[in-house]
Amino acid sequence: MERMVKVTNMVNKTVGVKLPEYGINRKWVRKGQSVPIPFDALSQMLWHNGFRNMIDKGILYIDSMKDKIDLGLEEEGTTEPSNIVVLSDKQIETLLTTSPIDVFKRELDNVSETQVR
Repeated sequence: MERMVKVTNMVNKTVGVKLPEYGINRKWVRKGQSVPIPFDALSQMLWHNGFRNMIDKGILYIDSMKDKIDLGLEEEGTTEPSNIVVLSDKQIETLLTTSPIDVFKRELDNVSETQVR
């Protein structure tokens, strides 16, 4: 059985990835939609600059910490995301409405430019 990795769209836009050299043609049509991608293909796709940028900028997000560690996106033994941090809608709402300004600024320093927008 092939190992699959859930990749989630984190933006309010349709996102598509078409990389025939890896046998991948996937489309996310709404925010929060998850699409499974084979682990082996995903590990190769991370070498493709365009796809890697979508991961690094938080446009697409890998949910499983184990998968992120196995793909080299997070350090071994990490339990919370540190390299690629993506905030949920609820976390963003809390930051904007009730968090002190110093917490707000600290959190913005840890997230990608896409998340800040």
